[in-house]
Amino acid sequence: MSQPRDDRGRYSRKWGPFLVAGTIGLSAAVGVGAEGTGASTGSASAADAALTEQASVSVRSARTTKQKSSRTRARLALRNPTAKVTAQAETSDCAELATGAVKQYLETHRCQGLQRATFSVSYDRDGAVVAVAWIEMRSAKDAQQLKEILDSPGTGSIRPLETRITLTGQHYDSDINGTLVTTAEAEPLAGSVAARLLKEAAAQAAG
Repeated sequence: MSQPRDDRGRYSRKWGPFLVAGTIGLSAAVGVGAEGTGASTGSASAADAALTEQASVSVRSARTTKQKSSRTRARLALRNPTAKVTAQAETSDCAELATGAVKQYLETHRCQGLQRATFSVSYDRDGAVVAVAWIEMRSAKDAQQLKEILDSPGTGSIRPLETRITLTGQHYDSDINGTLVTTAEAEPLAGSVAARLLKEAAAQAAG
């Protein structure tokens, strides 16, 4: 449809708003569509990041072994819905359950408490175990020194509750929050689980 002109050959003003409104409407429609697609992807990524951060904060604020275990399971479940808590325990004697240089350090720098938990995760027909330990030290300095020892290869570890696995240190991660040191190691239990997935699980559990 052509736009009408007045008696002087000029385009009629009454069509101006219509054209402007139509242009704006079309632009808005395209804009909303484009932004909608971007926002959808961005929102999904932001939501995942927010959930992960929320879960991390939640675990750090937990006090009891049951709370830490439950919230760590929820964090693992963000990526792997099969995650389950299979065992949990706590003690005040950290050195007794440590090995190597880690044990030696804890014998001279006593902890306030040790909480441990084991989680199972499945990847199709293959399975893995994630062993997590929360070590509460008496000072932030002691916690930092302990973490440095734990993070160094061949210096020992905290014994896992799951006796069917041997911690190799190949799928290890850790975190520190004030006086609390968290370690997590993942090992295959059945089948063949990719190292990438095991490292990812350890990182999620550690926080």
